[in-house]
Amino acid sequence: MENGGGGLYSTVGDYAKFIRMILNGGKGNGSRVLKAETVAAMSQNQMGDCRVCMLPTTDPAGSLDAEFFPGLEKTWGLSFMI
Repeated sequence: MENGGGGLYSTVGDYAKFIRMILNGGKGNGSRVLKAETVAAMSQNQMGDCRVCMLPTTDPAGSLDAEFFPGLEKTWGLSFMI
């Protein structure tokens, strides 16, 4: 079972702050949280020539297959899909 974001729990507000910090190159709420170089490394392909493909469901009665951004080539950085 591929569990992508399994284990990440928080509020919508906290997640928005985190994403804002990533988009601001590691700076959030007026202070530096991550080095800009760290954010750049998080955003680079870490899978080589491998690509993200459709995730088939493990429970057809309870969920569907997942295909994020159909038709676009996808890979993973250190923290998120690119």
